[in-house]
Amino acid sequence: MDNIQVTHSTNLNNARSESSLAINPNNPQQIVGASKRFINIKTYDFTLATSFSTDGGLTWNASADLALLTGWTGISDPALAWDDSGNVFLAALPFNNPPGGVRIGMAIYKSTDGGKTWSPPNLIHTSSLDDKQWTAGDGNPGSQFRGHVYAVWDGPNGLCFARTLNHGASWIGTGASPAGNSISSMSFSPEVNVAADGTVYVIFQNGSEIRMLRSTNGGDSFQATASPATGIGAFGITTFPGGKFRVLTIPTACVLGSIVLVAWADNREGHSRIYYAISNNKGSSWTTPPSGKPLLKDVPFDPNMFHFHPQIVFRPDGVVGCAFYEFGPKPVTPKIDTRMTLSFDNGASFRLLGTVTDQPWDPSIDAPLAHGDPNLTFIGEYFGLDANKDSFFPLWTDTRTGIQELWTDIVPRPWNSGDLTTVNNIVGVAGHFSTGDQRHLVVVGTSQGKVHEIFWKPGQVGIEGQDDLPVAFGNNGIASVATLYNSDQGRHIVIVGKTNGKVHEIFWKPDTVGIEGHDDLPVPFSPGTIRAVSGLYDKDQQRHIVIVATTAGRVHEIFWKADTVGVEGHDDLPVGFTPGTIVGVSALYDPDQQRYIIVVATSAGKLHEIFWKATTVGIEGHDDLPVNFGSNSIVAVSSFYDNNKQRYVVVVGTKDGKVQQVYWKSFTVGIEAQVMVTQLPANSIRSVAGFYSASDQIEHIIVGLSNGRVREFWVKPNL
Repeated sequence: MDNIQVTHSTNLNNARSESSLAINPNNPQQIVGASKRFINIKTYDFTLATSFSTDGGLTWNASADLALLTGWTGISDPALAWDDSGNVFLAALPFNNPPGGVRIGMAIYKSTDGGKTWSPPNLIHTSSLDDKQWTAGDGNPGSQFRGHVYAVWDGPNGLCFARTLNHGASWIGTGASPAGNSISSMSFSPEVNVAADGTVYVIFQNGSEIRMLRSTNGGDSFQATASPATGIGAFGITTFPGGKFRVLTIPTACVLGSIVLVAWADNREGHSRIYYAISNNKGSSWTTPPSGKPLLKDVPFDPNMFHFHPQIVFRPDGVVGCAFYEFGPKPVTPKIDTRMTLSFDNGASFRLLGTVTDQPWDPSIDAPLAHGDPNLTFIGEYFGLDANKDSFFPLWTDTRTGIQELWTDIVPRPWNSGDLTTVNNIVGVAGHFSTGDQRHLVVVGTSQGKVHEIFWKPGQVGIEGQDDLPVAFGNNGIASVATLYNSDQGRHIVIVGKTNGKVHEIFWKPDTVGIEGHDDLPVPFSPGTIRAVSGLYDKDQQRHIVIVATTAGRVHEIFWKADTVGVEGHDDLPVGFTPGTIVGVSALYDPDQQRYIIVVATSAGKLHEIFWKATTVGIEGHDDLPVNFGSNSIVAVSSFYDNNKQRYVVVVGTKDGKVQQVYWKSFTVGIEAQVMVTQLPANSIRSVAGFYSASDQIEHIIVGLSNGRVREFWVKPNL
């Protein structure tokens, strides 16, 4: 799955920028996006246009044009919100251009068919000073104000406010005031959000201070909270070195329960960076320093880049996503990527950072002249972001087609799945990707003593073939299976841990008829003591490494090179576990750090990491990963290295039928994330395997099930 194009124009004058996106809280398949659609990029002549999706953002359609009243030449600054009854509202700023973009007031459009068509505009406020509106709907089942929709904007007397209590039939301000009454004497670019209990929050900028108002009575009245941040490095309209597009500081916020997060672009470091503030008590106080803290302090990034236009939102499960633009040399020409970082601890830290765009885009292409200024161009002052229970949906401007268009993606991308085959009496599964013949290989060990091979190439529908390897181990002879790929010799190697305590090697090349050979490694274990086996290939040392975990609580390493007679050596790693507590083991090789990573799963529900380099005497270190799956919960574990993301990925299958990923990078303190891949029936998982396909940058997870199905899950990750 790649980035998804939302709009499709053939006219360079139809550039799109400054977008908003909203997901129906009662039907996440319905998503609406809106943006500026230019008519003439040289004269800054434009209106708004919308698109809609009925399949959760996978495909998009253009909506009917938005009607304009007499005297209007366009509308600006889109802001979308849903109510609780399937109505979606668009707040728009009507204007007359020429002579000079004279603003008229604040208008509301309503769609009852998911954004396909729109009502005529309802002009709820009239002022040439109206500007920079935002909207939010209360679709929360637990809110006594459910169904309200709120709008805020800059106006003649500061911060203007309006709300509808009857699904858009009429609009009022606070109390019995008319729509657009002032709730603060000063404001710049406000944003409104609604918590699950119906509390309404409005944040806005006042110079170097970000302020917040709160309403607990459905917008009847507002009270000021403690300021989220003071003394920030706010900047007005400016440009970055290497670019001509206008940028400025505009705050963004999100709320979940009592937690409020506010983020903004900040220039205090010389380069624009994203800063943010956190409150855990509805804004009564803020846990962050008075001027906020850097969003990306826990992850490395290129210091030559500029970060701007942040958008932040909570998923209903508490995961926070912050998307932003990154501008700088990519690798030489200054371009923009949409990037996103996630927090899994309610915003306390952001440890997962990824690039959403498949390729950076050039903001100088098809760039509208901001208000007709030949020295200043326009890509928007914000872009869209919303979330459902599983994913985030950024909606950004992009010029990869040669025209400013809107693009989106699902972050993180959903896993695809399908059955590979059925193999009865599964004991274990393992797999790898072979770079030589560009083929995925999965092996399945069975209680009948057979090792079944399944293989296919990237992009192939179905599989290429499958067969039993010509080596039999007898009924109940297999305890565990593993695979590794010798990329120097182009050789597949299967390791079988046998119930009689022997470790067996099977090897062949792709052009081999049958196999090349097989034999027991000269390292015996006591019968019945092999709990799990795993393997890796160190292409730098040209060495095979096999890891054997035993019921005695030992993790044993066996290593040799292709030309070795027998093995080079073997020994216990200097990390012991209580006898009988090892559930599984997995090994991976990090070619960038030239480091071995061993992950041991225990009956306590823990994952223990052991790591070292080939040149290390002993090991470098070991510790428990900061995850806990619960006592006696883990059924199987596997791991691999994602070369593209430079990430360690551990796959865990548990008794309750969950398949989860835990991943981190070499520099990560702790982990980046623990995420769900899929939910299968309880007690159905027999084994899991994971591997990375370098040719198409796809991660694969194989699950062997109790009903004999061998199921594949795959995704091209964008985080």
